[in-house]
Amino acid sequence: MEQQARYESPRLADFLPSTPIARKKDPVTSHLAAEKVTGSGKRATQQAAVLEAVELMPGCTARELGDLIESDSIIGGAGIAHRRLSELEKANLVRKGVKRKCSCTDILAVTWWSCPVYYEGGGV
Repeated sequence: MEQQARYESPRLADFLPSTPIARKKDPVTSHLAAEKVTGSGKRATQQAAVLEAVELMPGCTARELGDLIESDSIIGGAGIAHRRLSELEKANLVRKGVKRKCSCTDILAVTWWSCPVYYEGGGV
């Protein structure tokens, strides 16, 4: 429980839209899994962890970010970064940067950067 609190983020609650993670044409099992991961709070925890990784290590590829958080059993494996970065991008919390060779795969990949967030009343 102590570890989960580490990833709670008011930024996500304020700015992250409830974007669907299963498409309309996906099988019912995908929709059930999406409901479970969202309803349990695991999705928000994963989003916060990926956002924290981007803020700590700006300019990393999704795979590099995944490797940073991979050992955390609450968050999951390296594939979590790929899944959650697009949601964070839609919420304007992260943005794509230049492409470069990923240190994990030796393949050209996009880098990820945190976006400044402005709260009502001014400030970041």
